[in-house]
Amino acid sequence: DAADSARDAPKTVMANDDIFVSPAQTDDCDNQLQALCSCFDFNPLMEHIYLVGTEDGHILQCSRTYNDGFTNIRANAHFMNIYALKWNPFHSKIFLSCSEDWTVKLWEEKNDTEQPAQSQRENASKSDAQQFANNIITYDLGNSVNDIAWSPFSSTIFAAVTSDGKVFVFDLAQNKNAPLCREQI
Repeated sequence: DAADSARDAPKTVMANDDIFVSPAQTDDCDNQLQALCSCFDFNPLMEHIYLVGTEDGHILQCSRTYNDGFTNIRANAHFMNIYALKWNPFHSKIFLSCSEDWTVKLWEEKNDTEQPAQSQRENASKSDAQQFANNIITYDLGNSVNDIAWSPFSSTIFAAVTSDGKVFVFDLAQNKNAPLCREQI
């Protein structure tokens, strides 16, 4: 019947532009935001935590120990579909995201996820520094960014590939503002 199909429908939440939303806040906000998963990545240093990127540009933080959906959301992390999320293999709170919106973003996870739900609701209206993930650097590569990868040997080196066949290699220890090299493949 209708009640059963409504109960089995995907859980949804309301999320405003760049605002942290905790699941505790979503009880009265169902059916405001529905997004399909486009990518995910498990944290290599904290295996119960993983990130999910959506076609609508949101990043969901999830936990294998929490079965009722995501634990936090970074709404409108990108303007278009997120193609890849990658945790840094050396730092458990640093990750990258890339998107169809031509950008690669470097993020730092905050410790707000350990606060009680009331504190999270109070922080929802505060600055980006109070959210579960803070965007540190954004790189505009001039074309849709299809994938990203961290170096397995260095915590500061990563590469990105764009849909026009270019590979960009970055080393944050050498230059935080531009790639070390770009090659057409």
